[in-house]
Amino acid sequence: MKELQKIKKLIYSSDIQQSMELAASLIRDINSSDYYDINVTDIEKELINKAFKSNKLSCKNHDAIKEDIIFVISEGYITGGHTRLMENLSQMILSKRILLITKPTDVKVMKRFKDYFEIIITCFQDSDSLEYVYKIAKELIKYNKVILNTHPDDIYTIVACGIAKKVNKDLRVYFVNHADHIATYGVTVSDFWFELSICGQKLDKGRGISAETKTSFLGIPIKKPVELLSEKVTYNYSEDGNKFLSAASSNKYEVVSNTSIAPLLEKILTMNLKNEVSIIGSGVSDNYAFDKIKKKYPKRLKFYSSLPYDEYIELSKDTDFYIDSFPMPGGTAFVEQFMQGKPCLGLHTNFYGYTPLELVKQNTVAEALDLLTNPPTENFINELHLKISEVHSFEKVKERFFSSLYDNHVFINPMTTYMKEKRVIKNNKFYFSRSMLNQVYNLDKLVFFKLIISKKNFERILVKIYKIINKKFI
Repeated sequence: MKELQKIKKLIYSSDIQQSMELAASLIRDINSSDYYDINVTDIEKELINKAFKSNKLSCKNHDAIKEDIIFVISEGYITGGHTRLMENLSQMILSKRILLITKPTDVKVMKRFKDYFEIIITCFQDSDSLEYVYKIAKELIKYNKVILNTHPDDIYTIVACGIAKKVNKDLRVYFVNHADHIATYGVTVSDFWFELSICGQKLDKGRGISAETKTSFLGIPIKKPVELLSEKVTYNYSEDGNKFLSAASSNKYEVVSNTSIAPLLEKILTMNLKNEVSIIGSGVSDNYAFDKIKKKYPKRLKFYSSLPYDEYIELSKDTDFYIDSFPMPGGTAFVEQFMQGKPCLGLHTNFYGYTPLELVKQNTVAEALDLLTNPPTENFINELHLKISEVHSFEKVKERFFSSLYDNHVFINPMTTYMKEKRVIKNNKFYFSRSMLNQVYNLDKLVFFKLIISKKNFERILVKIYKIINKKFI
């Protein structure tokens, strides 16, 4: 794509602050599109070198290492699995637990972090991007191991890691790829690349990961005693009505290639007029995927804004069945509910291999709902518990985590033996955001003109307008 190459040239030729702003915008555009080329290593390398040359960091104090390990997160969230994944990994560390946060984070989350970390360092951006990057780098060079839990677009922290590694040659970076279904910065600075799913493993082949970087399966840990991992799960459907629950961020329910969770929910609400469905997640009630059924079933389809984890667990106890989000799976929540004894169901999706529990998922709405009256056998459930324990138990994930951190061992995703391999289908459709258009316009009017009149960008604008006013353009 000529425009994409032009933007990369602009990133390389601009001043460092503009370069990083453009780079962050570009990755967001790639991920809000359906673009298969997720290799952004050329941008990472260029910006690391450019920033290092701009203001070389003193090597004077880097030998005085405070501690062995530091965790780094862009921004913590009160809900979702990303922050909880990092918190669970931190509980595996026996030494002093230290966290560096690089973006402003909610006060409630900061308070919760104090339960997991003894030292919390904040390093937020001011007007000077280069100074911000160097503040982060000055912290990182004090450690031997950096556990990265950064957002896909956090180029600032990645550049800081690259600079720190140039100064402290012993520093090793372990990247936890929590958003492994999309493009992300962090590939070039990582010594270890932790995978969470089969889908992520397949997409990693297109990230430009070097031969020197070790890729290893980690898995999503569920903090629950081993003896409780086999809690009985019974698919008891009642003709007197049942309560169904689904929870995820709004984007995981967005319509993709005309596929949506709406037909499944509508069938649940029509098959029994006493059935109820609740959906938890920030912004889910405004997601246009639910527009039609929201109007048809205002009393039996309920929406809740994001809840703190403890409140979400309490609400889930009052439901009979859990539904995984679709078209994008929910990751942690799905298997967590099953391990709480909740029967689960869902539809197969393009993004797969996060949990063995996906073995209960079906291809069609009819097949998924057939589980309500023709549930899995007891033997199937028992086998499923064993597979889930292998992938998600706290001790198993800890064993893989420690073996990679201290012995350089790599692990293969055990789910590759449970599930059939399939293609991860993404199209080469790329749309530019308004932010990117504005930045490109300031730098190059010809590129802006090409983008603004392109058919693809026009389609994207229509979709944006549609989401705002909830009207179809036919």
